[in-house]
Amino acid sequence: MNAPLPMSLHKEHRFETDICEHLAAHGWLYAEEDVAAYDRARTLFPADVLA
Repeated sequence: MNAPLPMSLHKEHRFETDICEHLAAHGWLYAEEDVAAYDRARTLFPADVLA
């Protein structure tokens, strides 16, 4: 049995973009520049926690 091929980075990026666009169209507040505020160590957006 062969292992499944990993999704290419190109396809993964498009997949993530599609998800973000869908969620934004349904009320999710999202902007590309939000990534700068993401706290990787705590895996959250501090402003969301303090809101």
